[in-house]
Amino acid sequence: IGTLNRILVLRSFDAQDELFAERARIVESGDFFGASDQLVDCTFETWAPYPFVKPQLAGAFGAFYEVRIYGIRPAGMRPTLAAWEAAVPARTKLSPIVVAAYALDGATPRMLHVCPYADLNERTRVRGEAVSSGIWPPKGGPDWLTVMQATICVPAKFSPMR
Repeated sequence: IGTLNRILVLRSFDAQDELFAERARIVESGDFFGASDQLVDCTFETWAPYPFVKPQLAGAFGAFYEVRIYGIRPAGMRPTLAAWEAAVPARTKLSPIVVAAYALDGATPRMLHVCPYADLNERTRVRGEAVSSGIWPPKGGPDWLTVMQATICVPAKFSPMR
């Protein structure tokens, strides 16, 4: 649900040099994840994980993943991070957040988070419970958001996230 025929590849690197070396290798070789013949476009983005949410890029988490990307007003990253840090412990008691990060590139400050769900009914239930109990959205967090986008993804057969 969202942009169709799209594959999101989330990877982590221990060092910035590794990230840029791998990006250069892909672009220079023309081997985009073994799928170059099927691709019409490829976008690279660099994200830094929120320091208080450990990325979980492999495991059995759910049949559906909600990927949310928010634009953030200039000077809004610090207050957004502070609001999230205060709210994440209670929110993750309802369901996990497998990735939360902020962009290090691009013209617009932005953040993303990925939440897995067993099915779309669970997503509706968890989100409703989080809002009705006052756990989510983080207090003051939405004050800094501009564009908001949500995409529902299903893991590919080869995905390490299931």
